[in-house]
Amino acid sequence: MQQYKAALDQYNLHRRIFAANITGGGTTPAMPPLGQGQMTRLPGGFKPDIKLPPMRLAPNDPFADLALLDESLTNKTLSLYADLQSLLQQQDKISTQEFNDALSGLQRRADDLWADTESFERELARQQNITSHKITQLMYAADRDGIQNEYNSTFSDFKNLSRVQNELTKRSQYHLMARVYFQERLGKLRPPGHEDHVQGQEQNIDHADLVCPPGDDFATLDVVGQQAALDREYARVKQLFSLLSR
Repeated sequence: MQQYKAALDQYNLHRRIFAANITGGGTTPAMPPLGQGQMTRLPGGFKPDIKLPPMRLAPNDPFADLALLDESLTNKTLSLYADLQSLLQQQDKISTQEFNDALSGLQRRADDLWADTESFERELARQQNITSHKITQLMYAADRDGIQNEYNSTFSDFKNLSRVQNELTKRSQYHLMARVYFQERLGKLRPPGHEDHVQGQEQNIDHADLVCPPGDDFATLDVVGQQAALDREYARVKQLFSLLSR
């Protein structure tokens, strides 16, 4: 249990550092400002075109609202991506004014997507803290009092909540990368002199506690290295969770 929790805590910290970096709130030196060079903030070949299946949770599940927001983010992302591809295909067939008007509409939708992504990140972090604290307390009490049936029931709740939490955490990383894809892609299409909408907005995700412990060099990696590290860490979390679920 302690090994799994330590691995999950490390993964969640690193995922939030990665989120801060790709959305402009981090300090990784390998990342240039938006609009300069290539789209280096994303893994090569990334496209926000994956239809994530909806997560069907009970209405009283603590993650139910997040599952609904995840579904909404997925649908908005797919729709925006499809419309962007359609606009690019029509670029040589419409006037510059029509193209720029359509591009402005896509930018407004991308801004809305960013706001929803921020909401998803904040709510996921809040629920992670609540459920982790609650389950730890319940299992400590059950173990302390020697009530095996209560312990087994609590452990079952822990496994169910962890399964949902782990899936939502992985999806959050995809939503963040999708948002940055649109931020960078639309930024390259925007006419000269038009400011980047997202860069002009206030970042609302709190990054004050994103400090790696001594010996942890994750924050010094570039975005490709961070992505690779997160993939390894998530695989480790899943492995430890599967051992707990036996």
